[in-house]
Amino acid sequence: MGIEVDLTEEGVRSAEVLGTVLTQRRPGRLLASPAPRCINTGRAIARGAGWMADVDTDARLSGMGCFFVDGPSAWASFAAHGVRGTVRRQLSEDAPLPGLHPTATGVTAFMELIVSSRAPAKAEAEAAGPTLDVLVTHDVILAVLVGHFLKIPPDKANWPEFLEGLVIWPSTAGVVLVWRGEAIEIPWDAVGSAAR
Repeated sequence: MGIEVDLTEEGVRSAEVLGTVLTQRRPGRLLASPAPRCINTGRAIARGAGWMADVDTDARLSGMGCFFVDGPSAWASFAAHGVRGTVRRQLSEDAPLPGLHPTATGVTAFMELIVSSRAPAKAEAEAAGPTLDVLVTHDVILAVLVGHFLKIPPDKANWPEFLEGLVIWPSTAGVVLVWRGEAIEIPWDAVGSAAR
């Protein structure tokens, strides 16, 4: 399966270059999908940034982690409808495909991961200045988030590329999302109460 394919040398170099942009930031959480390519992307970003941070894994970042109810049924849905077809269906008003949670449920779980308390010593860390969390996930999750919040269709032109990211931070009214240079503020009630 594609998620089991590791990074190429060029992919490692590109992730390290991305990391160099982050050298002035203090590292917060460095989380990745358990897929080897995501773990190694996180490690390369950290190397490029000069961060001495370990990459932790979280299953909610894997494949469609927050959206899966039952892995075998979900993979069968992907096989039957293709990746983009499954994402289009996930973003439609129809009931979710077998093995998948409704979009709102998965999005709330993902946003909870993003804005949840970051570490037991959070107050201590914040006293030293703000940190930057880096979460490495899969294009399919980004496509659902972008489609859900920004109403951008998951077609070829809008499909997330390697190392393309969605920048998210909490605001007083909700969360701010930045995708391809466009920022939008999403109110808390649209993000989901579990993410507060």
